[in-house]
Amino acid sequence: MGRSTPAECDAVLSEADRYGETLTMRTALAAKLICQAGDISAAQDVIAQTDSVIRTASGLRGWREWTSRTVFGLRQADRAYLDQLHETWLSRNTPWSLNSHVVDRFFVFAGYPARYGPVHVIPTEDPATADQRRHSTITSLLETSQHGPSQA
Repeated sequence: MGRSTPAECDAVLSEADRYGETLTMRTALAAKLICQAGDISAAQDVIAQTDSVIRTASGLRGWREWTSRTVFGLRQADRAYLDQLHETWLSRNTPWSLNSHVVDRFFVFAGYPARYGPVHVIPTEDPATADQRRHSTITSLLETSQHGPSQA
């Protein structure tokens, strides 16, 4: 959040590609999509590149792709895109995991009903507090992708 630039993502992507590190490539592409979520053309290029990497690896979209694409849809205020993305997510019938819970919370932020119930991530923290923290984090992420990384 506000720590990466597209150029830094490209450097990681290039290095990961050089060594065949598919998951690192996918992480770099997800970060790049978040960095460029406000630029439709650049974001669509990143999405196409991500899909190509996933196809090559014979894989499925993971939490990285679901969350970064949700950020893109939110930044574009594109309800039709989000509806299609959410419908596709639901059709996968993904069992609960911490990663799928994170994806679910991005969709909750976007206004969709929760697929998974509250969870105690930290034993001393109630689920409502955890949800407030996630909401704040997603808000910051959207603001960062809107204005670019901070120059702190």
